Amino acid sequence: MADPRFPPIDPGPFLPPWPGVDSPRLSRPISVSPPYSGGGGVSIPPGTPETFSTQKTAVLNGSRIFAVTTASQKVLDAPSTYRNFLLIRNSSTAATVVYIDFGGDASLNSAIRLAQNEIILFDAVVPQDDLYVIGDAAGQISVLVGVISLPV
Repeated sequence: MADPRFPPIDPGPFLPPWPGVDSPRLSRPISVSPPYSGGGGVSIPPGTPETFSTQKTAVLNGSRIFAVTTASQKVLDAPSTYRNFLLIRNSSTAATVVYIDFGGDASLNSAIRLAQNEIILFDAVVPQDDLYVIGDAAGQISVLVGVISLPV
């Protein structure tokens, strides 16, 4: 028997049923024939500026590995063209902490600090300066860099 202190609970449905015989559309209708044909592409009107930029590409020549010691050393020179991608990984086999600086000697107070297997990636704003490293013990870093010629 129901408790008289509480109103009766109707089993539902709590929403009125969908009007008509069609079910509701929960997504966009599917077009059987799209308004474009595959493989042909679209002709670009004459005089339209290029939309491809060489600044959005990176040509990588493989990882380079540099030894890291307890003294600051320059491992990568500033590029003669334009560096548009730079990835640095502390690939030391021991728990060595590597400190990185640009344009001047690295120290144990440098802003960039990489523990073992940590990575830093520059792909939007890429430093163009010389790269210096120092470690709290002997280790190594792996560097992947991409350079291109400046667009004209």
